[in-house]
Amino acid sequence: MALARTSFDLVVLDIMMPGMDGYEVCRRIRQTSDVPVLFLSAKNEELDQVRGFAIGADDYVTKPFKARELVARIKARVRRDRRANVAAQPREILSSAGLKLDVSAHEATLNGEPVSLTPTEFGLLVELMRAGDAPVSAQELYESVWHEVYNASSRNSVMVCIRHLRKKLAQIDSSRPFIDTVWGVGYRMRQAAARGSDLPSREKSCVRTAATSRRTARRALPPSCLRCPRPPRSRRRRSRTRGDPSREMGYTILH
Repeated sequence: MALARTSFDLVVLDIMMPGMDGYEVCRRIRQTSDVPVLFLSAKNEELDQVRGFAIGADDYVTKPFKARELVARIKARVRRDRRANVAAQPREILSSAGLKLDVSAHEATLNGEPVSLTPTEFGLLVELMRAGDAPVSAQELYESVWHEVYNASSRNSVMVCIRHLRKKLAQIDSSRPFIDTVWGVGYRMRQAAARGSDLPSREKSCVRTAATSRRTARRALPPSCLRCPRPPRSRRRRSRTRGDPSREMGYTILH
């Protein structure tokens, strides 16, 4: 059957068909699929309708029928089926550094405050947060969110949307950027880090050692050196012979 190769939102069946009646088709459909089935038939007896529902039909419309009513019934049935499928799926929650996305409900919050995003901006955030700390290229973002083939002007569309995203997030929390640009590669979400953890452990150890050495050397200096960064100059002693010409010349005057 074509149903095994293609997915449908709803199947409309007549009962009186050549080769195989609608009841048998519905029975075979129910063996492999839960797609909604609507019977459209001239058989308006109550037993015919009860039999159709017992086999697995979701609705039954008798002929003659009104076209607008049939279209309204089909839309209502498809809408209910889609809502049921969404409710049955597990909710996908993405969170990073105070930013939280409820993918199923299309809701975004930052530090508990809701963020108003367009569908395109929300889709970009979903793709970036799913990638974690790995960069995502502009081509991958464009084809995943816009669902179009990437071309020369597509990069500008991604850049403009990223700029709007940064602006909206900064309006709530401007303490740090949330989206980093990886030049030549793409974009990625900045992961939350503890204060001071941006330095490698070896570098932090060297900084602590240098600071300790400076404090130790400072304590070893005399107080006069602590007040003045330059080493103190030794004062030149005034000569006691200054003003006595005989001593300055190296001889004694006899009277």
